[in-house]
This record gives sequence, structure tokens and C-alpha cells, in this order.
Amino acid sequence: MTIAELNSRFDLICDRVGSPYFEITEKNNFFNTAQKSIIEEILFPKKKVLAQDLDITDYSKEDAYSQGIAGLIRVISIPVSGATGTASIVTGASQINFGPSGTLGTLENFLSGRKVYRVLNFYVPDTLATGVTSYNAATRMKTLYGGLSVYGKLRTFNAFLTEGRTAVYAINGTAGTPSGTNSINRIEFFPPVASGSTGSYYAVEVIASPELINITNNIGPSIDESFHNELLFRSLQLAGVSSRDSELAAAAEQQQQQQQVANA
Repeated sequence: MTIAELNSRFDLICDRVGSPYFEITEKNNFFNTAQKSIIEEILFPKKKVLAQDLDITDYSKEDAYSQGIAGLIRVISIPVSGATGTASIVTGASQINFGPSGTLGTLENFLSGRKVYRVLNFYVPDTLATGVTSYNAATRMKTLYGGLSVYGKLRTFNAFLTEGRTAVYAINGTAGTPSGTNSINRIEFFPPVASGSTGSYYAVEVIASPELINITNNIGPSIDESFHNELLFRSLQLAGVSSRDSELAAAAEQQQQQQQVANA
């Protein structure tokens, strides 16, 4: 449903159960909180918030489409010069940070601060030439050492990786304070593209947090329409209009059915 429809149904159901009027800013907050809860339940089923980062790569593009959050897929182009530092795990490896690190290589900086929920794929330029914007997908490993142990038995690791610009990557991180405020996740990859490759980019495919729902700016939900009725119901619960749950659910379902008939 559109944001106008979502707003109208919210008001109608509140009126039906005798709820007080809510300001637009309040409804925006209810809608966004509800949408976030749905997304995180999809991405992190039965997981506590503090365990989310453990599963940051345990997801696929196919999952996103099948579970109704394909609208959250973003592709981030990062200049080769944006790769920061050198990961100590494998000599010559490089890394791109994401999270609260504030560096050029921070993924979330390229999303205007939106949170990165999952990393789906990492791509490297297919040659070392300047200005390359065509890519090869890197192979994901649990650790870069995994690449050494798997491919090193077949031929030298460097030969495997440099032929056709194939690469491997892993998600790792650094610990911060006990509160986690300085913790940084990173993509570690090998081999890196030469830092002098001006105009070349890495591409990172991620699941990102949604654009905020905003009634005034006509920005609706980012999740699939199959979740919109659930989003409405959760928003009503957050508004405290939940003392008559069965009646609320029936009213929301009735509104959904009426809309489907109208659109038929």
C-alpha cells in the first residue's frame, strides 16, 4: 500500500476504536519502528540484537527476493583509493571498513549513514588498468586463511588469484570498547587492485536499512506489500491501540480486503 493508504487506514482504525488523534511525526515514528522490527525479524530470526554481526554474510540475494526485502538491496561503488589499511591476516591483503569508523572506505558513508545489515557480494575490477568499472565476483570465505588452505593445495595462491582477477574475501572486524562503540567490521580481500588505479572501483552489494517512511514527503514502506498489513498492525500496537487486539486485527484485515476489491 502507498504511504497515503497506510496513513488513511491507520487513522480510520484509530477512529473506529476511539483512539485519540496522532500527529504526523508520531505516525512516522510508529511506521518506521514497525518496519524495522519486521526487517530485523527476517534478517535475524531468533537472534538477539548483539548477535546480528555474526550473521552479516549468512544471506543471499535470492533470500532477499524470496523474503520480501529485495527493495533494500544496494550496490555501493567504492573508489580503489577508498580501501584502507592492510589486513594482517594475509600479507598483501587490503580491507574496506564499514560501521562507525569514519574513514573513506566506510560502506555506510556511501549510503549517507544508512546501516549495512548484510553483505551479499563483493566485486573487484577485472584488470589492474586505470578507470576499470567492469567486475568479477570475489569468492567468499570464512577467513582469508580459508582461501590459502583450499586453493593453496591446487596451485600457488597468487597464481589462482591473479589469473582473470579472481579474488577471495572475508568479513572480519576489530573489537572496541565494552559498549561496542568503536567496533569496526571490515571486508578483507586479496589481492587488492593497485592503489594507483585512479577511476577504478570496487562494488559491494549489501542489504541496507530502509529509507525512513515519511508521510509528508510521500515516502512509503520499503518492504514487500505482503508485509504492509503487518506493518500497520504493529504500528497500531506501538501507538497503544492494542487493548482490543482481535478487533484491531479484524479491522486491519477488512481494510486490506476492501482495498484488494477496489484494485481488482
